[in-house]
Amino acid sequence: MMMKNAALLATLGLAIAGCATHGAMRSQSTADTITSAQQAVARAQKEHLDLWISTAKYVKEAEKLNRAGKSARARKLAQTAIEQVDLAEAQAKSQAGAGPYYKH
Repeated sequence: MMMKNAALLATLGLAIAGCATHGAMRSQSTADTITSAQQAVARAQKEHLDLWISTAKYVKEAEKLNRAGKSARARKLAQTAIEQVDLAEAQAKSQAGAGPYYKH
C-alpha cells in the first residue's frame, strides 16, 4: 500500500512539474527545444535510464522536420521527448528501492 501511495504521489508531482515546464518551453525557439531534448536524452542514456523506444526517434524526427521548415511539429516532438525523459527519471527515482518482497 505504501509503494502505491509513493508511486501515485510521484506521478502527481511529475504531472504538476510537467505543466510548469511546458509553459517555460513555449518561449524557447524550436532549435533550442530540440537541443534541450538532445541533452535530456544524452543525460538519460548516461544514467542508464530505460527510455521509451520512441524517445530518441522523436528527437531525430524533430531535427528533420525543423530542417524542412515544419517547426511547430518539430517543437511538439522535441517537447514529447523531453517529457518522456522526465517520466523515465521520475520512474527511476520512485522505484530505486524496488525489489522482491517476501512475507514471512
